[in-house]
Amino acid sequence: MISYRKWSEQDTGELKRLVAALHDSMRPYDENYPPAAAIIDEYFGFLVGEVAETSGTFFLAEDDGRLIGFACVFGLMPPFTPDEDPRELTFISDLYVDPAYQGQGIGTALVAQAEAFAKALGTPRVELATHPANPALSLYERLGYRQRMVIMTKRLDY
Repeated sequence: MISYRKWSEQDTGELKRLVAALHDSMRPYDENYPPAAAIIDEYFGFLVGEVAETSGTFFLAEDDGRLIGFACVFGLMPPFTPDEDPRELTFISDLYVDPAYQGQGIGTALVAQAEAFAKALGTPRVELATHPANPALSLYERLGYRQRMVIMTKRLDY
């Protein structure tokens, strides 16, 4: 049976494993992503730091005590640029569901938890960023998210 909860320090090892799996799953879509093994300690530390700094959290999905998915939520974020709505927002930094469990509504449930958390914080909107080739893009669109900005990259070091 799938259950959901917030993370605790005791989850660090398993959660870090899922963050690494997410990172490696995105590598085929973006040549700029190094292997997770090369960056996982620094990246996971960044996520934990942002969660603490923004009054955020990680929401976890479990199947019989085994972590199978997560949403990393930065709680109270300032707008990214001064020409945006000046109110704080909530940002879903990372979302991952183990491929063996995808298509069962777990991602939807994790996003719903993040949205409920944002409402409880009093933020007027939730934002997230994803790669345009990420299969989860269709999930986000079904849940009412829309593209607002497109970030483009050009490598100059080749």
